[in-house]
Amino acid sequence: MNEQFFTAEVKARERSLYRIAVSYLRNDADAADAVQDALLKAWEKRDTLRVPAHFGTWLTRILINTCKGRLRGRTLEIALAEVPDEGTQGVSEDALVLRAALDSLDLKYRIPLVLHYLDGYPVKEVARIMGLPVGTVKSRLSRAKGQMQTRLINQEVFDDETK
Repeated sequence: MNEQFFTAEVKARERSLYRIAVSYLRNDADAADAVQDALLKAWEKRDTLRVPAHFGTWLTRILINTCKGRLRGRTLEIALAEVPDEGTQGVSEDALVLRAALDSLDLKYRIPLVLHYLDGYPVKEVARIMGLPVGTVKSRLSRAKGQMQTRLINQEVFDDETK
């Protein structure tokens, strides 16, 4: 794998990688650091990738493992509600409520939801990335959607559209 291929593939996935890292770490700075660490690991291990078509899955798996390692190293976790989001100026209230609802999901539901609906990975690819059976991913997506719906109804999001 040459540098040009690696760079092009990373650029095509940078938003997705960042979004996945934020889903795990819930902190912009930590997410950026995790993405950087994962990219460095991927570059160093680039010769281990056997099928270039699986680059996205391979890189996402490295990122997820990096994020999990960072989570294991934490001794104190601060809830999202306790930390003001510095980048919320100019963001709609509905978007903030959606983000809070997404962040409140358990990791096992949040990650498949982000990978499938926000990053556009097919269910089979999400299963491969997470190392889970396809049926498990489908059930987690279903539960995640149900939990999101419940949270959003309780928050009365998009109330104007339902009347």
